[in-house]
Amino acid sequence: MNRGMLTQSLGSSGITVPSIGLGTGDRFWDSDISFSEKVNLLKYGIDLGLNFIDTAEGYGHGAAEQIRDDLCAMGLPAVIVASGAGYMYSGDGPTHHAVQDVALMRTLPNMAILNPSDVASTIAFVKEGCSRRAGPTYVRIEKGVLGAIYPDGHDFSRGFSVLTSGEDVAIAATGIMVHMALEAAEKLTASGVRASVVDVYRLKPVDAQALMAELSRSRYIATLEEHSVIGGLGSIVSESAADYGRATSIKRLALPDKFAFSYGTREWLHAQDGLSSELVAKQIARWVTGK
Repeated sequence: MNRGMLTQSLGSSGITVPSIGLGTGDRFWDSDISFSEKVNLLKYGIDLGLNFIDTAEGYGHGAAEQIRDDLCAMGLPAVIVASGAGYMYSGDGPTHHAVQDVALMRTLPNMAILNPSDVASTIAFVKEGCSRRAGPTYVRIEKGVLGAIYPDGHDFSRGFSVLTSGEDVAIAATGIMVHMALEAAEKLTASGVRASVVDVYRLKPVDAQALMAELSRSRYIATLEEHSVIGGLGSIVSESAADYGRATSIKRLALPDKFAFSYGTREWLHAQDGLSSELVAKQIARWVTGK
């Protein structure tokens, strides 16, 4: 961060940030200055130390190419705050559903991807992004406050955490769906299926060997995510299993490869895609038991 820049604390998080930041919403992209000038402004701000960039409308107007070319290729240490992950803005339709973002960001060299599941992990991941010296960090941010999973000061260095243990099936989940996985695991226990829940919060880079060693402790592996079935956590786990020769049956529970033109609450959309905790538990129980 530029030594001459004014900074301040980000609430009570202990994170120091510039006193000003960059937003990339409509007023930025639809302003009268030329596109090249907008790109130069982003790059200049990052050079000065403005390491927080809001991604609202960030995929419009070719902005994804700017993330690739001006952040990743240049190795700039920016924290991309991905506000609006998944179906967060459910009622605004598919133009506001960020359900392919992980797949896009995974393909970019130098990009790190972190997907928190509660307040403690969110604070930790923003700090982690701020501490990187080369390459941007993409942090998915939830609206509102999720239930606490981790205590302050939890060690997230492994990239994943085991929340419950069970020999029948390991449910690897990420982000808001970790809470859904915990609810589904309780329902599975009641039906006689012992499930472990593993929160996979570092989606890139992934310690694939360690992750597969943990997930393979159970006979079956299921993945659960609020993201397209293509390119997200299910793909990460499947690729890791292939790379390390794990002959384990894997069930991917994710959003279908289509746009959601139905309108409703986030929970309603989850149910349409079979991702409510009750439906998740039923699908896994039927798959594991064959009944």
